[in-house]
Amino acid sequence: MKEKLLTYIEKADRAGIITFLKSLTPEERKALAPETRKYDTYHDTWEKGQEEGIWEKKYTNRIAMFVCLPPAEAKKSLRWGMPTPQELDAILPWFCPKDFAEYPFNHEYEYLVKWEAAGYLTLTPEMVVSILPDVIFTKNDIWTPEILESYPITLDKHIWWLFEFPSNIVWYSNNTAIGEANQSPSKCLWFDTFIKYTAEGRLDRMRVLRESLLAVNRNFNKVLTGWFTDLFAAMQPTEAELLALQTELFGTLTCIWSKPVTHTVKLLKKLAVHPQFGTEEFLSNLPLLLGSEVKAILTSTLSVVEVILKRKKDFIPEIIAMLCTAFLSKDEAIQKKAAELFTQYASPGSESKALLAAYADNLLMNTRSLLADYLDKIEPPTPISAEELLVELPSVIGEENRIPTLQSTEDFAFFLTQAVDSSEPYFFDHLLNNLVVWGNQVTKADLVLLEPAFKKVYSRLYKWGVPILDSIPYITMTDYAQYLIHKFPEKTKKLQTFRDKMDTVDKDRSEQSNYYTKRQITLKDLSVEFIYTGFRQIAIEAIEKIKNQDALPLLSTPTHTPAWINPLTLIDRIAAYQQQGIEPGDMDMQLAIQRCVTDFPEEALIKASQSLTGELKHLFIFLLDKNAPIESPIEHPSWWMTAAITKRSAQYHPELEPYGYHTIPKAYITGEIEWEEYINTGYNGQYEWKHFRITNVESQIQLKDHKLFYRYLWGVDKISASHFFYDRDHKDWMLFPYLACPNNADLFLGRITFCFANCDMCEVPEQTLALLTARLVHELKRPFHEMHYMALACFLFAKVKAVQDYGFAIWSENMAANRLDPIRLGTALGKIEAMEAFPLKRLADCMSTYMIGVSHKHNQSLVVMLEALMQQLPQKPIKNLKKLLELYNELLALTQCRPNISGVPHWRSWGMEGTSLNYS
Repeated sequence: MKEKLLTYIEKADRAGIITFLKSLTPEERKALAPETRKYDTYHDTWEKGQEEGIWEKKYTNRIAMFVCLPPAEAKKSLRWGMPTPQELDAILPWFCPKDFAEYPFNHEYEYLVKWEAAGYLTLTPEMVVSILPDVIFTKNDIWTPEILESYPITLDKHIWWLFEFPSNIVWYSNNTAIGEANQSPSKCLWFDTFIKYTAEGRLDRMRVLRESLLAVNRNFNKVLTGWFTDLFAAMQPTEAELLALQTELFGTLTCIWSKPVTHTVKLLKKLAVHPQFGTEEFLSNLPLLLGSEVKAILTSTLSVVEVILKRKKDFIPEIIAMLCTAFLSKDEAIQKKAAELFTQYASPGSESKALLAAYADNLLMNTRSLLADYLDKIEPPTPISAEELLVELPSVIGEENRIPTLQSTEDFAFFLTQAVDSSEPYFFDHLLNNLVVWGNQVTKADLVLLEPAFKKVYSRLYKWGVPILDSIPYITMTDYAQYLIHKFPEKTKKLQTFRDKMDTVDKDRSEQSNYYTKRQITLKDLSVEFIYTGFRQIAIEAIEKIKNQDALPLLSTPTHTPAWINPLTLIDRIAAYQQQGIEPGDMDMQLAIQRCVTDFPEEALIKASQSLTGELKHLFIFLLDKNAPIESPIEHPSWWMTAAITKRSAQYHPELEPYGYHTIPKAYITGEIEWEEYINTGYNGQYEWKHFRITNVESQIQLKDHKLFYRYLWGVDKISASHFFYDRDHKDWMLFPYLACPNNADLFLGRITFCFANCDMCEVPEQTLALLTARLVHELKRPFHEMHYMALACFLFAKVKAVQDYGFAIWSENMAANRLDPIRLGTALGKIEAMEAFPLKRLADCMSTYMIGVSHKHNQSLVVMLEALMQQLPQKPIKNLKKLLELYNELLALTQCRPNISGVPHWRSWGMEGTSLNYS
């Protein structure tokens, strides 16, 4: 029986194997399950997949798997390859699992309807809408709507489920090639299908229109919701139909997406003149509409309001009371239109003044002029001194961000269970440090407490994917497990079981694939990406410390989030090393220097002078004192070079030249990275993309024996978002290397920024990378350099609101603390917008919504920023320039500043293009 099965499989005789399986009893089919399972596993490798005819054999075996395997296993094993619908049609009469509908078969509508009629399954709406959009097309993409008439249930029931459940029907709408090939009037053949069958009376036209409106509030995504709006528009409803559907139309005004609301308000603008228009229903939605952030909605809403005010005087008091909501918009045209309606229909007096009083702070200057008769005169603000304007940023280290330390072996055991899958990057550093400090304090009785942590580690290593940080945390734990097994051989049976299973997994997968990398290895044998080399070396140093019974803490362990080290704590750690005559690990010391806080050096300088001796004393004085020189003799040149880079030393240090450090570009040391915009012509010059790149860091760094941790971080010339996505459950680890050099991360910041900026955050990985970068820039609170200005400019242009929010917070806080130069920020914004890399509207909306009005000081800085921005723009006005100039005009009025446009060469040409500003 087994031989017959394998014969059919090797011949790829799919019809023959069905006949063979049909002839067997249920018990005989069940007995063949191990053979089908074994065949599938053995051939499920890349190498086997290259054999001639293997795929036909595999699919033949999967027919047997469907029949022979238990249902739960079959559903899981066949998720990538079920028998075809034709084959299933031949099998189901003599073998049909009870839960057949849950199998991952290739859905074909005609077979589903047929199988439901035969009682093999029950169709659910979700199953139907997943395949129905494809039904009206043949395999050659020919529009054949007549197929819908093959089964009465299709037009009577199934087609209406498209309005009630999410589907992929949008794809067939966006594929204009299909529409053009079939000469579709609307370029969407599903629109044509509904138009055809409603015209023929096969579908109820009013029901299609009503369901299209109701669909927009069924929690569909933005694109699908917009599709139903387009369907409604394509149906071209008459005025009589619109009047009959007013209840449903008003219901769309509460949709969370703007497209249906915009479309409905435009329709209501036409209906408002009709005597049967539902004015009261419209007014019940008016506050929501006037509070919208979408200009098209506000414009159309005000047009409807104007019609009602002209025709229905009884509603004037109610409308005027709600009209003021429009003044929440910072758009000048919206405020102007609302002000004109207010002055035309509201009566001057205390009641009107009271209505406007709540919105007075939000009124633009031109709006104030129109509403002067309705507003109280505002006294000019009392000038504020420069000292009062200055706001200090909080220190990067404090009690609120102190990282707690462990107090017992129980804490140590609990920490290990968290460390390997924590979302906090500093857990990796504390994992290494706690292994050093607590690793040898574990007794035989404590071993049972560690087993859950090791089980979690090995469970992750058993999987195919590479864990975070190229597996360094996990291999560190397995190295520690091996140390415990050697130390307590009789008490570590479970650990030995985990280890032995890993050996078996490694052996089996190595036989299956030449591309598999063994996991049961030591840190010294672990191959990692260049950027992680320094981290791996520190992990090796930590394991060596454990083996040598050295419990002194690692110097590079952060004391405060996200990865800072208190200089006083670091000096205490180094002093302990000196007292015991132990030399710190090279990479450990370098990383500690890179993370050391140098903002307030006075106390640390005193402590270093008193607690440290020899080279380390001079080293820390050099790190903390900007003007201190390098003191000879130099025993550890890499430490001195690391200190010079960390403090951004602009001086040339000839003492370090013999070690090859003179080949490091000056920009790497000072952090003043330059950049430019350019046109990337792509493949063969067929495409053009507007990109940015770093310009002043091209160099061949040639170091001798004294390696730099910084060098490993610099080594990545290009960074893609996918580079960071080793484990999507640990997105916060993506920027872990950034936290290795918080004092001088400019090069890394620039490369990351260009990664998500050059594609305008097009996909989720880039958007996540941008969000994490913005959060880190905000948390680290570093002085601004060129890459910070570039990054902040990209944050303010971001399409993702959360990123833009971080950009606003960074700008607001640093401007208040006088740590941000508005000219350099404006220049960066202008260079980006000179080539229109991002829509200018994003920045204009961000400014009008958040940035204008924070304080008088912030408004003044915005004037300077916009003037610097405009100096970079081309002669031909870019899109939405008028909106930016309106904001500039508003800021001039608010700050009473004189325009400084001498450096804007194209000012007059912009004016000739239709921009008129008033500076009187």
